[in-house]
Amino acid sequence: MSDRPTMRIACDLNALTPEERDRRQMVLGAIVQTIIGRNELANGFELSFDSATLDLAELGEWIGLERRCCPFLHFRIDIAPAGKIALALTGASGVKEFLRAEMIS
Repeated sequence: MSDRPTMRIACDLNALTPEERDRRQMVLGAIVQTIIGRNELANGFELSFDSATLDLAELGEWIGLERRCCPFLHFRIDIAPAGKIALALTGASGVKEFLRAEMIS
């Protein structure tokens, strides 16, 4: 048994200003357009991106905003030498179901 408290799996959009919420949606829309693959992981999903069209600065900006409203998510970016870019979104029990319902379609 762990002594760590379980983090609640729910977004807190009030962690962002209205302008930041708008920016988050705009950046997410641009990022989603560059997704070329989705792989299911044991505790989340890995998204693959078209490295020719993905703006890494926008991806970083989105992660920064998303971390504030969804602190239960773990983010891992993998940038391979051949240009493949992948983002793993993972977390504790229930995160995969949350991602499937809210973000991964």
